[in-house]
Amino acid sequence: MSRYLPSLFLFLIFSGNLLSAQVTTGTISGVVQDPSGAAIPGVVVSVKNLETGITRTVTTDERGRYTAPNLSLGNYEVQAEHAGFETDVRSGITLTVGREAVVNISLRVGNVSEKVTVIGEAPLVDSTTSSLGALVDDRTVRELPLNGRSYDQLARLEPGVAVVGAPAGTSAFAYGTGVRFSVAGGRSSANSFLLDGTDINDHANSTPGGASGFNLGVDGIREFKILTNSFPAEYGRASGGIISAVTMSGTNQLHGSAFEFLRNSALDARNFFDGSKVPAFRRNQFGGSFGGPIKKDKTFFFGTYEGLRQGLGTSTIGILPDNAAKQGIFPSGTVPVNPVMKPFIALWPNPNGPDFGDGTAEFISSPTIATNEDYFMIRVDHQISEKMSIFGRYSYDKDSRPLPDALNLFGLNYTGDRQYSTFQVSNIVSPTVLNSFRFSYNRSFQTQTVISIVPGLGVGSEFSFTPGEGLGNIQFGGGALGSMVTLTPLGPTPDGSNSAPVF
Repeated sequence: MSRYLPSLFLFLIFSGNLLSAQVTTGTISGVVQDPSGAAIPGVVVSVKNLETGITRTVTTDERGRYTAPNLSLGNYEVQAEHAGFETDVRSGITLTVGREAVVNISLRVGNVSEKVTVIGEAPLVDSTTSSLGALVDDRTVRELPLNGRSYDQLARLEPGVAVVGAPAGTSAFAYGTGVRFSVAGGRSSANSFLLDGTDINDHANSTPGGASGFNLGVDGIREFKILTNSFPAEYGRASGGIISAVTMSGTNQLHGSAFEFLRNSALDARNFFDGSKVPAFRRNQFGGSFGGPIKKDKTFFFGTYEGLRQGLGTSTIGILPDNAAKQGIFPSGTVPVNPVMKPFIALWPNPNGPDFGDGTAEFISSPTIATNEDYFMIRVDHQISEKMSIFGRYSYDKDSRPLPDALNLFGLNYTGDRQYSTFQVSNIVSPTVLNSFRFSYNRSFQTQTVISIVPGLGVGSEFSFTPGEGLGNIQFGGGALGSMVTLTPLGPTPDGSNSAPVF
């Protein structure tokens, strides 16, 4: 049996053209006929990308069929010519991610030097696949308003897509920091997110995104397609939805953009839990993009950068001892305060909300949550020959977001960085065989750490339980002394005994 293994291995490699890779390109195909409807073999069909000038030439088979697979996205022109017939030119053909445009051509008898130009889009009804989904094209991505400039928000415009779960930067960190949504009733962890055909799901196998919950770099996304049902086996792995995005590439024309968006609390209204003043809010998003040719009709580049600086005041309510309880005075009696615990008791801020009359009161505050995030992406495309092309793309995203507790003593600091890279070589072996090699390296690192919100807290020796160690080095259970938020002194019991070991 072992002597057949090498043959079996080679068969699996060379039979790979039977399966398609995750689609990030488009295809133009069709049939060429004469005026009577008979197929014309040997017709030379040229498919030209009007943005990059790259041209692919194919020939119709004995049944008049032609196909040009693995075409980069953009606007195309198709030209068919054959001896004894007029040259036919079709323009206005737009290829989007995963689209298989069918362009059938009817040649008229005449001189090949004569041209018949037809301007019009290919039929939009996709007759080559049974997949259900929708395309979010480049115009939609760039022109629809996005609060936070996160392209995945547009997926929620499609039927059957609904937001589920808690937002980013909460106790739901274990489920990912991106905004989770369900597709066609599936779990949010059952969705598959692809960027240029490679997986970018986060550490929780959910929606990618920074600590802000956003997917920055919308200027670097050309378009994306969301498949909600009946998608081909080539995608695999996911039972929910497929969100396949394609990044921008350069063209023969230099093009770029620069932007800054500002949002603040000037026109905000108080919510039910806010105090007498609207919490502060300020968001700045800024950046730009630039792309063009390195060598015309051959090599192109595109890069983008986006930064986010946000300060968001969020109203919180904490329960803590009232001023009398801090001195050992309770409704049921008075107890002495242990001197060892006085530094810890002093950490509690003074109440500023209702007093419950049982030794506790409310503390209402609106601490500012500062979110910082930086994102950049660079992509290079090169056409080696008419049938071979390569591209490489690298993106990096780094963020931080501290979340204070209800008493502004301690907090959780969410930090992370994500690196996504893809390198692909595509070769047209024959009109029916496409060899595509794709390598990717993705790294997603996100963590949450306990931090002290009060400057210098835990450094002084007065907070030391262990000689030489401050409060910042002491942990109870899974967290630091953030448990002080829920610590409530009991005071003396009705029989006069002391049930509050803290005092």
